[in-house]
Amino acid sequence: WAMICITHIKFRIANLKAGTSLVFKSIAYPFSNVICLLFILTIFYILWITGQEMVVMVAPFWVMFVCAGYLFKKFVLRVLNKDKPC
Repeated sequence: WAMICITHIKFRIANLKAGTSLVFKSIAYPFSNVICLLFILTIFYILWITGQEMVVMVAPFWVMFVCAGYLFKKFVLRVLNKDKPC
């Protein structure tokens, strides 16, 4: 959810710079995104103070692992499609 909120904020900023309007607008933007991010941080804080530090410490590595997998897949697809004619 954090990635979705951050991506949504960046999308809206880029959309504003491009000068285009949205058909479906988010309710209470950007406050809903900020509230969601604060909620996620609160969950991590509760996990930390209740003795679940390992979950909080492993989370960034998990996100990096998932991002690396995505980038690897994107790279492989680009290499495989390079050989095919248009």
